[in-house]
Amino acid sequence: MNDAHSLSAALHAGLAALKRRDYATAIAQLEAVRQTTPDAASRAKAEMGLVRAYARTGRQTAAIELCRQLQQHRHPQVQAWATQTLADLTRALGSAESRASLDASSEPAHDQTGFVPLASEPPRLGNRAAEVPPRTVVPTPSSRSRVAGSAKPEAASSQPLEPLIPNSSPQSDDAPPRAAIEPAIEPASEPLESLESPLVNSPVDLPEPNPAVTELLPPRNLWRQAGRVQKWTTLGPVDASPLWALQVGTVIAWFWWATTLVSWLQGIWNRLILSLPFPISLRGLVIRADLTWFVVLLGLGLALASPWILDRLLRRLLHPFSLEELGQYSPEAVRLLKRVFGQRRQPVLRLLSSDAPLALTYGWLPQITRLVVSRGALRQLNAEELATLYAAELGHLRHGNAQVLSSLAMVTQLPYQAYCQIATWGDRQHDRVLQSLAVIGSSVSYGAYWLLRLPLLGLSRIRHYYSDRLASDLTGNPNALIRTELKLSLGISEATQRQQASAPLLEALDLLLPVSYRAALSLGSVYPQHPTPNLLEWDRRHPYRAWLALNQSHPPLGQRLHWLTHYARHWRLEPELDWASLSASSAASGPLTRQFLLQAAPFLGIPIGLAVALGLWGIGWLALRLRWLELGWLWGDPSLLWGGGLLGFSMGTMLRINPFFPDIHQAAPRPLDLAGLLSQKNALPVDSQPGCWQGQLLGRPGLANWLYPDLMLHTSTGTIRLHFTTRFGVASNLLLQRLRPTQLLGQTVTVTGWLRRGVIPWIDVETLRTTRGTIRSHHPVASTVLAVAAALLGLAIILRG
Repeated sequence: MNDAHSLSAALHAGLAALKRRDYATAIAQLEAVRQTTPDAASRAKAEMGLVRAYARTGRQTAAIELCRQLQQHRHPQVQAWATQTLADLTRALGSAESRASLDASSEPAHDQTGFVPLASEPPRLGNRAAEVPPRTVVPTPSSRSRVAGSAKPEAASSQPLEPLIPNSSPQSDDAPPRAAIEPAIEPASEPLESLESPLVNSPVDLPEPNPAVTELLPPRNLWRQAGRVQKWTTLGPVDASPLWALQVGTVIAWFWWATTLVSWLQGIWNRLILSLPFPISLRGLVIRADLTWFVVLLGLGLALASPWILDRLLRRLLHPFSLEELGQYSPEAVRLLKRVFGQRRQPVLRLLSSDAPLALTYGWLPQITRLVVSRGALRQLNAEELATLYAAELGHLRHGNAQVLSSLAMVTQLPYQAYCQIATWGDRQHDRVLQSLAVIGSSVSYGAYWLLRLPLLGLSRIRHYYSDRLASDLTGNPNALIRTELKLSLGISEATQRQQASAPLLEALDLLLPVSYRAALSLGSVYPQHPTPNLLEWDRRHPYRAWLALNQSHPPLGQRLHWLTHYARHWRLEPELDWASLSASSAASGPLTRQFLLQAAPFLGIPIGLAVALGLWGIGWLALRLRWLELGWLWGDPSLLWGGGLLGFSMGTMLRINPFFPDIHQAAPRPLDLAGLLSQKNALPVDSQPGCWQGQLLGRPGLANWLYPDLMLHTSTGTIRLHFTTRFGVASNLLLQRLRPTQLLGQTVTVTGWLRRGVIPWIDVETLRTTRGTIRSHHPVASTVLAVAAALLGLAIILRG
């Protein structure tokens, strides 16, 4: 093992073994690299990996000795890492020895000197039981409490957390028998990936001069564990009439939109049937009836049946969950439910067999309302946090939006389920014709799902401000709700990374979830490495965040946490997040306003085009009064409005293309500074950062990702979504290609493109390079094609009148 290639392979193998917690293999490989490599950076990486492996296997002395050697390293970041790790190891060892002297009989042999989660570590998003003998899939209250990792005593109303250094038995002596507290869960036919062990990225991906410091450093404490108020006055009444008005408007808008879409599709179908030259007459297939009432009655029927339909769709994942079982995890949540509902009928509790932390409420009558939490939520939240999660869901019920949104969101599940089933069926076909039919069917179904959810986005966003306030009022614990929403984001991000794709369950239920699974991806992958509110400053400071969030299902998380911090300060509590002062107000400056106008140019072009068309109407009206018949036709011509809007959109798009896609000069990959991107308070998507990055390509395989809705780049510094398109946009994505990005899933790829910051950060891909070749995306070309097509269509409409 003297050549550089073999040493590099051994280093990769050792770090990969460290990821999967195969510490024996990791130690063997990394020791060999350490003893033989002439490269100082590789030796440092190997030694840092050995520190972690030794610590996890109980060889504290060896780990401490290596740390002392690394303190003499020439690189200051390595020195700082070694100093901090040495202090943590020494403190943990002293704590373990102290516990062993108090109760030696209760400690297993390997725990007397073994490495355990450090007191300064944050709550890992995996199951802590993975570091002791695992015994069950569903977490017990004690294992869940270890995950919470409280650094301060719990409030009197909640269960005390177990110590961070576990006893010999994962189940405490006074805990009820396991069978009495765990609901029986059958494995799902399509189980989600487990969250039992956290995802640790390979330090090899980090370039010099930083030899993977952040990857091998034990995580810092993520939570301040700020307290709660014991006796509190209400936050005061809030006027919920805007929310109720929004619900009524949402119902009207959704049915109008659904009937408009059906009418539009009906028109396309009829024109297609009448225009195509078939050898036999197909006029009998023309749909001439008015389908408006059919769509309205069908939508109402599906909305009324939504609880039972969703029960059916989730039948393999939903399981009964009683108040007694909930009480083993959060007695406060049980008291809350009894206090809120009193003698009235409570919602039916259900447990969702998913390791991602989720919660949702659906149903439109108390006796058929389901209040669902997932297995991952029970595992990752402590008693207080679980109570705030239930309180937030009760807020949706109290304000009536759970009934409205779940019923209408259920209708969108029909095309989404069609998309999933057709894509799965198409993946099993070998005939090209059948595969092509599956591509068309799944793509149309997926498009219908996204179109039908558009009128629901406003209600889905606004309702969380009301539920967060009510949850704080019910529990007196806004700090716990802050931790809850952050932990949900971290857990969803980790679940996505472990599964190496966005689970269809997350996308299907997105409108009903507490946090956005799309926004959680990048934040959740960065926050454990950089636990600072700076990552959320854009969400609460950016003056145009509301406009940029119009197409999102959830409000910016930082804005929600800012309001929760305000509630904590109202009760004179130390807030969980130490926000910077807002004295530098979020008012828009001149340059930022100009950049925003450039960002919105395609959409601003539409009203400008309409204004020009109305001006032409005015000229036509005046010409008629003056009997200038040559211009009189302009008055009242609707084609001017349609054509003017399309021409305005085209001009705005053309105006934005060059600033939106600047030249890419950098050839060598660089680290993905996702933390720096998230911390930019005034960034806009148009302020792109062209560059080149390397990482692992993640996403759904097969036909489910034919239009590329789920592509991600996973790097050692975070995970980010990728936007990929072919020359002619979505339409050409449907066509067969020699090499598709989905054929590279799981491989290391080099991405060139434009890094952007919006509510959700993303990269517009220019190229994807691997050893198999280069795949080129065509965002500038697709934008140009779209602009030209809109202009030609607008002109055609105007000329045809």
